[in-house]
Amino acid sequence: MRRFLTVILATLALSCGTTIGFEVPIDVPETTVEGSTLGAIGEFLPDFMPPLSIDLSEERAFQRQNVEQVDSVVLSALHLSLTDKSAQQNFDFLDSISVEAVDESGERTVVVATLDPVPDGARRLDLAPTRKELVDVLGTDFTIRFQVRGSPPARDAVFDGRATFQVEAEVL
Repeated sequence: MRRFLTVILATLALSCGTTIGFEVPIDVPETTVEGSTLGAIGEFLPDFMPPLSIDLSEERAFQRQNVEQVDSVVLSALHLSLTDKSAQQNFDFLDSISVEAVDESGERTVVVATLDPVPDGARRLDLAPTRKELVDVLGTDFTIRFQVRGSPPARDAVFDGRATFQVEAEVL
């Protein structure tokens, strides 16, 4: 009987996955905000950045793990930086940024980061993550949308960046 219980407990221990945490970095592609001398202060900039489609399960950092089930996904960091193509510029043309994660249908959204106000003279913006859970609402496949208030820059502004997601998952 003792041997039978040992075998059952060993089988249960082997069949239960281990929970691990790991980061999945996503590069924000180089984006150009077209300059204009006609911009009005305080307007939304709908063309600030096109939506960024994300499928965490397709990312290399995710695939290196032997994931059985994702338990948690939160945005842990997001930064945007002006590139060398915009060497003489800063982000002063922006007033505030709100970043949303949106499901495929566009019906469910979660605010994942904000920056209000945008600091004067900044060439790099570190947005404040809300650390809201995404997996329960959106899963691991979603789109990132930027809601930006400001005015168009006087000349083209080119930036890129990185979003980092913290994932908790059960692995085999």
